[in-house]
Amino acid sequence: MNLAAIVGAPVWSKDRSLIGMVERVTPGPAGKVDAVVRLNAALPSKMQTVQMRVLPRLTDKGALLLGYSKRQLLELFSG
Repeated sequence: MNLAAIVGAPVWSKDRSLIGMVERVTPGPAGKVDAVVRLNAALPSKMQTVQMRVLPRLTDKGALLLGYSKRQLLELFSG
């Protein structure tokens, strides 16, 4: 997959909440990528960006769909 195609992609949780947008991406191990995601300002998080290691699979609409719910992601982001 062309990594440049992932930059700018919206990132959605598995329960279809908008998490943010991919700002930067670099190759990771085992076919995954390390993506820096700018978080949606409407999320109750003090963080502005997070780094995630994900499989680079985009939906037909060009979005990155994660395997976590919004609640699970917020728990991960809080440390």
